Amino acid sequence: MGKSTGKTKNRFSILCLVGFILTILPLLLLPLYLMFPRNFLVGKALPVSFLVPILGFIVSIVGLITAGIKGKRGKGFGIAGVVLPSLAVTVIALILGPFFIGNARTATRLAENEMYPLGYMGEPKNTEYDVSKYRIPGEYVFYSNDLSVSENEFEAYAESKLQTIENTTDMSIRGVYQDYNFLIVRSDKRDAWLESNSSGGFQYNDGYASISYARQGMEWMIIPETLAVYLDPSDKFIIITNCNDYKVIAEFFEGIGEAVPTEATTEETTETQAPNPPEFYDEYESVVYLRENINEDMSLLDIINVFDESCKYTRDEDMDMFNLEFGTFNYSTYDHYADEHVDLGKYYCFCMERWFTAEDGHDYIIYVSVLYEVNDTNKDYKHVRMTDIDIPKGCSDFFDYLRKSYAYDYASTEDIAGVDIYMIDMDSYQEY
Repeated sequence: MGKSTGKTKNRFSILCLVGFILTILPLLLLPLYLMFPRNFLVGKALPVSFLVPILGFIVSIVGLITAGIKGKRGKGFGIAGVVLPSLAVTVIALILGPFFIGNARTATRLAENEMYPLGYMGEPKNTEYDVSKYRIPGEYVFYSNDLSVSENEFEAYAESKLQTIENTTDMSIRGVYQDYNFLIVRSDKRDAWLESNSSGGFQYNDGYASISYARQGMEWMIIPETLAVYLDPSDKFIIITNCNDYKVIAEFFEGIGEAVPTEATTEETTETQAPNPPEFYDEYESVVYLRENINEDMSLLDIINVFDESCKYTRDEDMDMFNLEFGTFNYSTYDHYADEHVDLGKYYCFCMERWFTAEDGHDYIIYVSVLYEVNDTNKDYKHVRMTDIDIPKGCSDFFDYLRKSYAYDYASTEDIAGVDIYMIDMDSYQEY
């Protein structure tokens, strides 16, 4: 009997040790948590960081009770496991809290910028329309005529130009014209408006004024977006827009039906290339390769690998650009035979794009779009656009980023409903 009691007293309480380890585990893993995307922190790391210490607290209590009854060693670990949870939860909250609070404040601050809802601007199109007379050159001097604008005059101008008005302040009016976002700013309020909405003022990188704002991108990134800046001939109104269609810009100032393109010279007319026939896009080598090697029964990883492989030997590192668009939205494809975009309905989309210059010297886009049925989980997922210039550190190239992205983490677990592969020229491009 005495020997049995001695052996019991020499035994160590595993429950006390396990409770202690569970209590401090989130603290030990905290540096790793901060390396992961925000959605991982919210969805997995944060709940685990609070629940595990509580579990450790319970296990430690059980360990202390059993150790007392059976005379086991290790009660110090059990006591620490009871005391430490509140400390662990407090430390985790103090460390992770500023990330979420700071991120929320950043998002709020960026969203308050009046340029934020304007979106982004693509490559110019319909460039045969001359809009240079409405651009602001680098040497332009504001207030040279000491202009003043009344509130009624400002509102009347906006109502005459915009088809829909979405927001009005004493300095600016934002609205929509021909599906593009326009922001009209009073010239006599220029400095005050810039102080409220832009830290750097206008830029003149191409000889004419443009302006940038920051938007919140994926994970922790802040992405700069550039918008065009124009000036009404009266000098009273500054126009900021995401419109990249020079025909629309000309019609904004001159009126629909009044804007005319610049007359092309004989040489320009001679060099104009006839539109490619629909068969050109279906029979293009890269498109054929992708369609032959990708199907909806493959995994998302295999689809990405095939797309990556198709670009390895034809990619121009200096000219090619890659984009990823994902989220739940109305997806459209392009029917070259009907020469129109076709809306296929609402899907969760993982859409990869390659923008490149082909052998004929013209610019094209190849799409590899993986589509998923809308469900209760993804129905409200935001439409996000990511370009290869936004690739975070730690990714060797765009396709490496695709495999590591949180969009892939979700999409790779879902059943693929379909894959759409097609190619268009830049002139046919439209945002989803």
